[in-house]
Amino acid sequence: MKRIRTEGGCLRWISGPGALLLGACVAGITPASAADSKAPAKAADADDSAEDFELVNWVEFGGGANFVTGDKGQFQAQKGERSGSFGGLEGFHYEQPVDQKGIFSIDGRGIFDNHDYSVNLELSHPDKGFVRVGYSEYRSYYDGLGGYLPSNGLIFKGLFNNELAVDRTHTYFEAGITRPNKPKVTFRYDLETRDGEKDTTHWGQTTLTPGALQKKIVPGYRDLDETRHIFAVDVRHEVSNTEFGLGGRYDLQLNKDQRNVFQQPTQGTTARILTTDEGINSDMYNVHAFTDTKLSDQWRFTTGYSFTTLHSVLTGDRVNTPIVTPLSATDTRFANLGGGSDLKQYVANINLMYTPSKTWSVVPAIRIEKDNLDGSSTDNVIAGTAVQTISPVTQYANSEKGSLFVAESLDVRYTGVTNWVFYTRLEFSQDQSDLRENFGTNTLFAPTIKRDTEWNRLVQKYSIGANWYPTRKVNVAAQYYHRMSDNNYDNPVDSTSNAVTSGDRFPAYLGEQNFDIDDVNLRATWRPIPTLTAVSRYDYQLSRVYTRPEQLAGIESATNRRHIFGEAVSWTPINWMFIQANGNYVLDETHSPVEDLTGAMTGVVLSAPNNYWTAGGVLGFVLDKKTDLQTSYSYYKADDYVNNSTVGMPYGAGARQHEVGATLTRRISKNLRWNLRYAYSKYTDQTSGGAYNYEAHGIRSSIQYRF
Repeated sequence: MKRIRTEGGCLRWISGPGALLLGACVAGITPASAADSKAPAKAADADDSAEDFELVNWVEFGGGANFVTGDKGQFQAQKGERSGSFGGLEGFHYEQPVDQKGIFSIDGRGIFDNHDYSVNLELSHPDKGFVRVGYSEYRSYYDGLGGYLPSNGLIFKGLFNNELAVDRTHTYFEAGITRPNKPKVTFRYDLETRDGEKDTTHWGQTTLTPGALQKKIVPGYRDLDETRHIFAVDVRHEVSNTEFGLGGRYDLQLNKDQRNVFQQPTQGTTARILTTDEGINSDMYNVHAFTDTKLSDQWRFTTGYSFTTLHSVLTGDRVNTPIVTPLSATDTRFANLGGGSDLKQYVANINLMYTPSKTWSVVPAIRIEKDNLDGSSTDNVIAGTAVQTISPVTQYANSEKGSLFVAESLDVRYTGVTNWVFYTRLEFSQDQSDLRENFGTNTLFAPTIKRDTEWNRLVQKYSIGANWYPTRKVNVAAQYYHRMSDNNYDNPVDSTSNAVTSGDRFPAYLGEQNFDIDDVNLRATWRPIPTLTAVSRYDYQLSRVYTRPEQLAGIESATNRRHIFGEAVSWTPINWMFIQANGNYVLDETHSPVEDLTGAMTGVVLSAPNNYWTAGGVLGFVLDKKTDLQTSYSYYKADDYVNNSTVGMPYGAGARQHEVGATLTRRISKNLRWNLRYAYSKYTDQTSGGAYNYEAHGIRSSIQYRF
């Protein structure tokens, strides 16, 4: 049994020929930040002994609380923890050797009131096989507060509980046969569920706005009830110089979701809720196979094939509650929704690797994919208010789509120059697709709308790069790539007249749209002294979009420039202290000719900036041979928000966030460890008029016993 002390004070053990990795992190009890996770390892404790290396089992109990003022829903969504108290079993691990080479292990966790539970059992033997079974549950949090109108400070609070959450569970069973020189067979079953409520960007409308114009800022939410069953079987075997694999998968999904959208709340008799029942049942079958052949020391050949068929059935209704409210023109209601789709997908991959010498490697590859998709639906329109009447007229819609996708690539790598690695990659892909859509009432033989769309896409990407290692203390990496995507569309049939000149063309209005991207990125790592490491990063990307609508002239419709600067420094000036600092600055802005429109269109469309910067640091101390202290700070700022709510929709991020934390770890004995963590965070958001703001204090403590 071997113990390894890793970064952040974590202890890990690797046991048995199967290299089963087991771990327990004792440096902190909350999810560490990106900076925390890179803290340099500390020297072994002065009082550690050889006996300490055999303490591979452990149990840890802990608890804590978050004290939040402001928007609790936003805090929970960002941090993944509840506001209030929680506690329980932070972690448990027990392992026991079985039959010399085998091992039995059990891991568990249970944090009450945070809906964070798991248990995993495993019995494995490298020469026989393994059995694994487990269950886990965790909660995802969401903020359902909705939108904000700056012109009059309107935001809807209290319509429903905006502290939304979805519980996700995962149960699995896996067994495998791993006998030497025999086919390896694995069977696995997974059961996944989602249950709860989450926010949606499908917002309702209100006329409580200047000029009584409709604005969609009223929050809505989705009620989820989803179950998924997955069965998988895989067989692998090696004969001579070739490894073969064959597998199958069956995926059954049952969704009974509901979407609730508030319309004109607090506006008397016009207030209503549109409730949409969304049922989707689908089953997917997949078979796949691969071969991996080492033809010689210079040649290696691999292939892969996959066939998938997916069948889905959808059901649903949309009703108005209460039913006596006047029907708005935007309230599309329907009943008896039924339909579904059928997909067949064929994928083949072929790869060849050629290494003519130790300094060269060449890898050509090709991927071919063919998809066929058919879909259809029917429903009945609901009319009326006090008496809701289901129309006897049935609406029909169907579509057929076929596509062929071919992608080729070539990778070349050269290491013949001392301290240099050169590489290049060429990628090409071609996509040909056609889509036929029909919509009508009573019969599809005389559709109200009939549309055909055909498109051809050609994508090319050329990459070149190099890594340079001039000294043991310095390494530099540089890369450039150019990507072109040409998309050509043809719409031979449109609207009721089936004529190309028809006026009703939406959404078949594009004739051509092309994307060009140039990207340069540089990385440098510098170690001037053994205790100091600096990593620098710079990225520049220029993107251009050319658009030509049908029967109109083309224009450069958008231009985006992005600069990314990053720096990280790690320094251990003395053996009982380490320092880490990092920062990133991003300049990212998209421009469109529409910005220059004047008159009634002035200010309707603005540039789209996405500039932000982050900074943070970690400071760690070894207070004595049994006590460590680690502190951290991080800051985020985005100042791109533009208030043009009087003429359009405000976009852009405007937020600031401060986070401060401290963790104290005390090794009471070789068996017993205790830690205490305090965290403070403050978040302010301009886009919500401060409604998303919060301030939080959190404290957690745990004690771990190893045996």
